Amino acid sequence: MIEPNSLLRNFMLRYFPFLRKLKRKVVWQRTVRSWQNLVREMPTVPISVNAHRLIIIPPDPYTLIGSRGDEAMFDALLKVARSNNRNIEFFVITASEEADLAAKKKGLVPVQIWKHAFSPKVILEKLKEISPDALAVIGADVIDGYYNPYLPFHAFMFADLASRIGARTAIMGFSFNRKPWPELKEVFELTNRSVVLNLRDSVSLQRFNEFCECPATLVADTAFYLDPDTECEVKYIAQQWVTNTHKIGRKAIAFNIHPMLFKNASQEKISGLITDAANAIEAVSKSRNVNWLFLSHDYRDKVGDNICLTPLAEELTKRGLADRFMHLSKDYPAQEIKAIASQVDGVVTARMHLAIGSLGMGIPVAVLTYQDKFLGLFKHFELPEWLLLNPSKTNEFNVELEALMIRFIDNIDSIREQVQAQLPDVKKRAMENFIPLLIKNNE
Repeated sequence: MIEPNSLLRNFMLRYFPFLRKLKRKVVWQRTVRSWQNLVREMPTVPISVNAHRLIIIPPDPYTLIGSRGDEAMFDALLKVARSNNRNIEFFVITASEEADLAAKKKGLVPVQIWKHAFSPKVILEKLKEISPDALAVIGADVIDGYYNPYLPFHAFMFADLASRIGARTAIMGFSFNRKPWPELKEVFELTNRSVVLNLRDSVSLQRFNEFCECPATLVADTAFYLDPDTECEVKYIAQQWVTNTHKIGRKAIAFNIHPMLFKNASQEKISGLITDAANAIEAVSKSRNVNWLFLSHDYRDKVGDNICLTPLAEELTKRGLADRFMHLSKDYPAQEIKAIASQVDGVVTARMHLAIGSLGMGIPVAVLTYQDKFLGLFKHFELPEWLLLNPSKTNEFNVELEALMIRFIDNIDSIREQVQAQLPDVKKRAMENFIPLLIKNNE
């Protein structure tokens, strides 16, 4: 039986936002105090010289792999760590049975302790039980608190406590937007200075340095080290389609949009986005020799790319343009998507990690931006800012998208040369994510 007081408390928290904020503030401050008190009692421990056990904090402890971008960063870390030490044992912090199952499929040991993330003492006890040599937080785009401020709070606490028992610890390449969660400043500055903080682009690094007084390093995204699956069936399907496209004198351009281009987008807004994209593609198809490969990079139910790409394909078919595109609508792993992207002449995308996967294969990219995180990626390659278009900041999206794609197609060869010239240096920066974590084992 539920106590009347519990019912009243739940009602109040649900219907009075200021009470929710007050509760969050109280819980936040209490956890910070517990963390501080625990750290004061801990002795200094030398950093490990081994590389036997690595703990991973994923961007989404509830699903493990929240998106194909998360998967790309995750798999790149596993690849580099295994190449460094084939006997390394991986642990991953999880929050659900779903995440545990996904971890086991990847050969990882799940540790379902995220539900205790408000108890620093419980976390420390579990870390001591595992006795890790290293801990890696896959930073991605969650560290500024845009999606959930508790996730970076807890991730930094895990990293801090692991470093204090001797683990090599790093927050892997992450981006940082213009409006980070204010309370995170205290969390970042509480964290042990031996925790390496890696910002994945220069714009994010500048914002981070303005936000808090923590030493940080410029790197590139870990996903640049993801290997494409060059033997997958869909790669050959894409290759044949591109070959046929080239035979009739047309370029092959991959295209990608999704609902998250507008925060909390209504169905009306999504429908408008699809119509604008259809108008732009139809116009470009009339003025340039180009075919389109509609390529999804996110398959989640409410924010997945096919929410836009499937009706876009249907609309263009109604307009008599079925011969001008192919829609790859199935759910492909990140390594297969990277192999697909390697086949086309260029990519127009609204997904950060489809852009990274394409650039990592030397393929030119133009992007539709959201959440303020693409500019830094382009600075790695010294690409011009006209290749970025923000749909939420224009009243004539179809007109500007048409203009962007025409200019992109007309300059695609010079953009390719620029990307390929900068790629070796970008991959070197990406490797710097791993250097603080891993050492060669002679055992």
